[in-house]
Amino acid sequence: MIVIIPPGSFNIPPIVISNLADINFRDIGNNWAKTYIIRLVVREIVDNVDYYHPDHNLTRAEFLKIVINTTGWAVPTKNLNIPFDDVRMNDWYAKYISLALAK
Repeated sequence: MIVIIPPGSFNIPPIVISNLADINFRDIGNNWAKTYIIRLVVREIVDNVDYYHPDHNLTRAEFLKIVINTTGWAVPTKNLNIPFDDVRMNDWYAKYISLALAK
């Protein structure tokens, strides 16, 4: 099955998905945001994992990751600048915080 996602209001080129089975989320079935979630996955703004949890609130870290992933900035993996006591260097979101502080 081929699905074409229209470009939307930001003049982003349309994306053709040849197999929706490649989207791994088990919990977006009939959710109102399914189409939007798939768009985010295809554009690699959110990760394609088993569960999306569409009815949960985003954390600040998840929101920051989404914002940074929309910019196309290269996310650092070393030499991170983390001045916060509640963020450890090995936290998954540390690299996003470091990048946001640098920009």
